[in-house]
Amino acid sequence: MIKRKKKSLKIKLLFVFVYTCGVILFLYLNRFGYRTLQQMRKKEKKLARIKHKLELKEESLKRELRLQDTSSPFFIEMIAREKLRMAKKDEYIYFIVHHGKNEKKQ
Repeated sequence: MIKRKKKSLKIKLLFVFVYTCGVILFLYLNRFGYRTLQQMRKKEKKLARIKHKLELKEESLKRELRLQDTSSPFFIEMIAREKLRMAKKDEYIYFIVHHGKNEKKQ
């Protein structure tokens, strides 16, 4: 009977020890997992900001490329307005004249 109680007590102590180790391990891994999760979320936000900046730059470059395509209507209109000083029907062109210090007044 005494052996049985000692054996039962050993089994209970072993169970408590294993259970306690499991709880400690769970808490440690959970804390480590939480830290990793926080780092991943922070990195995800950073990457989202970088992605947004790159998308804006891509759009800007696409716009610039459209203007550089000499056969595109955008490029033709830009050259007509800026270089040839042309205007569409019912548009007026205004010129701003600056008189600086280096210019001679007559």
